[in-house]
Amino acid sequence: MGDAAPDVDLPDASMEMVRLAKLRSKRNIVLYFYSKDDTPACTLESINFGDLETEFARCKTVVFGISSDDCICHAAFCDRHGLTV
Repeated sequence: MGDAAPDVDLPDASMEMVRLAKLRSKRNIVLYFYSKDDTPACTLESINFGDLETEFARCKTVVFGISSDDCICHAAFCDRHGLTV
């Protein structure tokens, strides 16, 4: 907990590449890992992170949720639940 994440490039739900190294110099980064899109606990966790988006932004922090689902599944998950993280 609190360890620096390795520099990785991963696609987001819009299939845009996110480069952690590029963000790291400008913002704090929170990565949370969840097992699967649309499971009850993972959905609640994602919604809760989204509800705190203003507070994270005030702290110059960006939040990313990571699971093994593909980008299309992530995009549908975000659309279904109005997720912003």
